[in-house]
Amino acid sequence: MAEILTACTGCGRAMTPGTVLYDAEARPICDACFQKADLIATDRRAADNIRKAGYVCLAAGIASLFAPVAIGFQIACVVVTLTSGVYALQSLARGNERFTKHLTPVQQRLVWVCTIAGIALSALSLMGVNIARFVY
Repeated sequence: MAEILTACTGCGRAMTPGTVLYDAEARPICDACFQKADLIATDRRAADNIRKAGYVCLAAGIASLFAPVAIGFQIACVVVTLTSGVYALQSLARGNERFTKHLTPVQQRLVWVCTIAGIALSALSLMGVNIARFVY
């Protein structure tokens, strides 16, 4: 019995029914095109993690500034700020264009601003500027 061949929507290569894979839109693709699409999706997720690290840096910096006088929580906020900030800054450095090409220039600038602001707020909280002391 003759098998019905399916064409890959990515490259047009003929595939037997046993080798057909499907992309996110349920189109038939070959293994090579599936691997390329999976690599691009993974790179986009990594770029999204870079963006989220910048936002977390700012949020933790604000939390450390408004943290109650409890030193343990303040130190935890500073550690989160610095680790996510260093990750974001290293990811935006030259040589990581594989991931940052999936961020728009506005997103890249926003990550820079959020990261620098978060680190600066954490530094202020470590120097003794704590908003919670003035409120209570």
